[in-house]
Amino acid sequence: MNSFYYKITCSQFPQISLAGHVRITPPYVHTRRRPDEYILYFILDGEMFLEEKNDTESNSYHLVPGDFLILDPAFEHYSSKASDCTYYYIHFSCNDFSCTQEHLPDLKETLKALRFSSFSCESSHENELLYLPKYYHMPQSSMIHLKNCLSATETAFLESLEGHRLKTSCLFLDFLIEASRSFTGDILSGSSLAASGSSATIHRILNYFQDHYMEDISGDSISDIFQCNFDYINRKFKQTTGKTIFYYLNELRIMMAKQYLQSGYYTISEVADKTGFHDVYYFSKVFKKYTGISPGKYIV
Repeated sequence: MNSFYYKITCSQFPQISLAGHVRITPPYVHTRRRPDEYILYFILDGEMFLEEKNDTESNSYHLVPGDFLILDPAFEHYSSKASDCTYYYIHFSCNDFSCTQEHLPDLKETLKALRFSSFSCESSHENELLYLPKYYHMPQSSMIHLKNCLSATETAFLESLEGHRLKTSCLFLDFLIEASRSFTGDILSGSSLAASGSSATIHRILNYFQDHYMEDISGDSISDIFQCNFDYINRKFKQTTGKTIFYYLNELRIMMAKQYLQSGYYTISEVADKTGFHDVYYFSKVFKKYTGISPGKYIV
């Protein structure tokens, strides 16, 4: 069975026409309407009962705290039952926001490819895709941050200062990115990566490197941290990413080193230490191997 998902390109900013939060109580109900834009509901308290339908299909939703639902202009919607509910609402449009239907196994493979691509040191990330479910219950670990995103979006929308529209769009895009990351993480940890122990370990190693690339990392430490045979996981890592573990790690470190050097705030020795090399001569050797020039020439 297919499910509905939305795709959005990260470079596209959603345009917000209405943002706020409200509490509804019986006997109030949402009257039947078909919006001309997308509407996101995020439930804070209570519950909401909604129907959404068009000429070919109909869907019922019982929303509780932590749920969000994206209402689509291709459907009309209305309350199926009066209820007491407090929720955020964001009315928005976006040039590159499209609905897709995919079988869950196909979606898992798509999300896995996107997640691994996001770790690539070679990707420009300019046209990265986000996947969002039409309906989703937020995990508790993401709840506070996402509530804060929507609260900040509402505050920015109500401002009358210069740039408030763009600020509102940026804050709501932050919400969409965090919601997409949470959803992707749930899907991948649920089955697609878990189905393959080596894929799950590779994913954890990639995540680990993002936060610990500046530390001393060895084959033994990787084996200890991830409870795996290093030679085996290194082979699987190369099959998946096209690079060995330490080639990828050095590539990541050099990418970060280039950013530090470009800032102009650090000496070459300091950059070496901040990126996990600690030996400036070895750092210079690796830097030249990956970029073709020495660190000194790179910052001239």
